[in-house]
Amino acid sequence: GVCFWASLLKIKALIVCHTNTEGIRRNAEWMLSDAMKLRAYFGLQILAGVSRSRSGDGLTSSRAALRRKRGG
Repeated sequence: GVCFWASLLKIKALIVCHTNTEGIRRNAEWMLSDAMKLRAYFGLQILAGVSRSRSGDGLTSSRAALRRKRGG
């Protein structure tokens, strides 16, 4: 129960930390990620899997939603 959720929060924090570290190392203009963006990413992956399982082609717009640079 509680131990599982505590472990999950630690894992999410590690993913965000290492994603940002690697992003900054590779790209000086990296926009920092956070737990909310990670959750959105996981949600898109699940949605793409559900869509792919129904239609066989997946989502075509997920790349646009996950661009590194988001311009105005």
